[in-house]
Amino acid sequence: MAIASAVLEHLSIMTGCKVLFITHYPHVALSLSNRFPRDIAISHMAFEYSESMLDGRRMVHFLYQLRDGLAGSFGIECGRLAGLPEELLETAAVRSASLQGQVDERVKANRCVPFRPLTKAVLTHRSRLRKAAGEMIRLQQPEERNTAIETLRSLRQILSSET
Repeated sequence: MAIASAVLEHLSIMTGCKVLFITHYPHVALSLSNRFPRDIAISHMAFEYSESMLDGRRMVHFLYQLRDGLAGSFGIECGRLAGLPEELLETAAVRSASLQGQVDERVKANRCVPFRPLTKAVLTHRSRLRKAAGEMIRLQQPEERNTAIETLRSLRQILSSET
């Protein structure tokens, strides 16, 4: 998951290129699209299908369309199409729900981590940070996009030049 996140951020933010990036990690996609809404969009290939019979054989026709948002998971259904035993698929469905619950709990827990040292530093140096941020905004061209690390380096440089 870390590699997927780093690669997507690098391609879209650092390189600035258009890219089709496929991942099975919805939290990576959601996290990055929330951080960079102008640069990253989440889409999926939705489909509709119709069935017909031809010479006694079932024919399935798919119509695909690119739509906004995350795709649902069809892992269990793909396993069924591959002929996996139903008992195995039921076990997989239970585990999938359990794993999704664990992921949801981790995401929730990570959102609640207190950043007291950072908060204290911000409150202590609020006026210096505000002045430095204003200087950065004044110097930055509208088409420039700084990554978080570039922004922190610039702030550090501005703050160190004040002393």
